[in-house]
Amino acid sequence: MHLLQNGCPKSGNYWLYKILSLTLDAAGVPQKSYIQNHPIQAAASTWQLSHPDQVGLDVLDIEPDHNFCRIASYFREPIESISEYVKSNRLVWSHSRYIPDSAEVYDQFDKIVYIIRDPRDVAISMAHFAFTPYRLRTAYNPFASPDEYLKNRLVNSLSGWTQHVGSHVLAPPRSNLHFVFYERLRSDFDTEFARLIDFLEVDVNAAQRAEIRDEVSVKSMKAKSSGHVRSGKSGGWVNSLTPGQVRLSRLLAGGMLKELGYPVSAHDQGLPLLPETLNRRRVRRSMRTGMMLRGLNLVYRSSGFLAVPDKARITSSAP
Repeated sequence: MHLLQNGCPKSGNYWLYKILSLTLDAAGVPQKSYIQNHPIQAAASTWQLSHPDQVGLDVLDIEPDHNFCRIASYFREPIESISEYVKSNRLVWSHSRYIPDSAEVYDQFDKIVYIIRDPRDVAISMAHFAFTPYRLRTAYNPFASPDEYLKNRLVNSLSGWTQHVGSHVLAPPRSNLHFVFYERLRSDFDTEFARLIDFLEVDVNAAQRAEIRDEVSVKSMKAKSSGHVRSGKSGGWVNSLTPGQVRLSRLLAGGMLKELGYPVSAHDQGLPLLPETLNRRRVRRSMRTGMMLRGLNLVYRSSGFLAVPDKARITSSAP
């Protein structure tokens, strides 16, 4: 079994990793890892990371013309042979969007699981994650609080979600790809877990399933990784976003939210679900809107630097 999991950052990826890892263990699938046998482990074992499993995660970046393995933000190395890399792993984690080069990579894996989460909750989760000790060490953060971070990064976060999720739902269909919705997994874990096990085609008995359910509960995971696991809630945007931020979210991602069955307003009900017949035009339109507003937001945020100052910022002694 060679399995790939993918998803937009802060979509429940670590939760999914624990579910998949424990499931493969229960099914007796042998553990294999490229990064755990890499010479970098001697140094990596001393790094302060986001969660205890991060040093041994096989993370794959899929990019045009080349692929990379990495450990968090500290180490990144080109992969010379993607087929040999996949063979040396059991479970690989990725945050890469679907691009034309992804097809060749995905073909190397037996199974691919892609997780989707409400982009408004993704943005809120990222705003809090930005202030964890790990993230403050590895990424520039000029903001004073999660609220300020969210205010300034909401457009980019929503746009990134439309591109990431849109690229995967619009990709050519493949029988070895399974979509998981974070909210459905939270609402009815047993049913969604059973669907996942059926897709993986592994044998996991009732007792093992119950044990895995307990092991991946928010309480259990937060106790082991408080810096990476926060509340595990869904629908938190209803009480966290301002009315203006809700309107902005609807303007930017509303088309894809509707297409995937997400509530557009606080009064809507229901759980997301990938439709049998996808309105591809609506998804593309939402992706274009996201990119356009991202560009306009960049211009707006940069406009203060475009004004001609009363006096030159840089003086010169030249005549």
